[in-house]
Amino acid sequence: MDAMVTARMPSGKKAAGNAVLARMGTNASQAVNQLYDYLIANQTLPFPSETSFDRTERLAEARSWIDELSRQDVDQRFGSMCDDDIRRERLERQNLMGGDER
Repeated sequence: MDAMVTARMPSGKKAAGNAVLARMGTNASQAVNQLYDYLIANQTLPFPSETSFDRTERLAEARSWIDELSRQDVDQRFGSMCDDDIRRERLERQNLMGGDER
C-alpha cells in the first residue's frame, strides 16, 4: 500500500520547485522518494540542517557560559551600568563592535 506525505509551503515556492523538477525530468513525488531513500541509507539529510537538538545544545552551552560568570565579577563590572552599556561592553570585549558605534 502506498502512503502519502504532506508538506506545507508557499504556493510560489511549490510552483517554482515543480518547474525545476519538470526541467530535470522528475516530479515532487519522485524527489521526495529519493530524499527518503537517502535518509534511510545514510541516516542524515543530504544538506546542512539545524535540528532542534543543535539549537538545544547551543542553548545549553550558552547557559553554561552565563552560569560560569562569577556573581562578584558581574557586580563589580556591571553594577552601575544600564543594559545597553553592558551589551556594548560585551560586544566590544568580543571584538564584535567597532569603537565608532558609541
